[in-house]
Amino acid sequence: MNRILLFIILPALTVSCTKPKDIFHISGCINNIENGETILLATSPDGFTLNELSRAIVQDQKFCLNGTIENSCIGYIYSKREGFDNRAMFFVEKGRTEILVDSAYSRARGTPLNDMKNATEDTVKGYIAQLEDVEKACYSTPLGGDTLVQLGARGLELQERLLNYLYRTTEENVENPFGLYMLIAYNEFFTTTELYSLMTTSEDVGEDMFYRTVTDILHKRQR
Repeated sequence: MNRILLFIILPALTVSCTKPKDIFHISGCINNIENGETILLATSPDGFTLNELSRAIVQDQKFCLNGTIENSCIGYIYSKREGFDNRAMFFVEKGRTEILVDSAYSRARGTPLNDMKNATEDTVKGYIAQLEDVEKACYSTPLGGDTLVQLGARGLELQERLLNYLYRTTEENVENPFGLYMLIAYNEFFTTTELYSLMTTSEDVGEDMFYRTVTDILHKRQR
């Protein structure tokens, strides 16, 4: 009798302890592609191999991808066709995402991490635009004046604020996929000391993928 009860109870416990998967819906437009061509959505759990999550056939440059995920992750939309250069990196999350895929500019919206990515990119572009304005002003300012010194100080201040913003945003998100995105997209702005600090933080919280990515970046810098 007890053995029969175990056969009944154990499967029920397994089902109840399994985390339900999140459903995602991704719709969008993709440029420079033929009708009937297949695009793929994949994630890279180890940074090297691509695991397919979904695929869709493009019609009139539009597509729809659906599927399930256990956790939010960085995703890639791409085609196996040779010469295809519209590959887009964004976040696959629970809910509905809209995306434009283009070789020059890709942008997803509608879910928390993708909206955070957009806000971060806009902030970075704002800093860069201000730095470019300072640079232009320096070229048009006569040498030896106080104005040139002030412009130089302004440029250094903006640069420091940008670098602090990038590092702080990455550090605050080490425990979620957004931190990994920041590391991939902006690691060139981080000093080696800052990368080691981020690596230590990721090790403390058990974020193996972040840790491995930092390690790879450091190894490349040492070559």
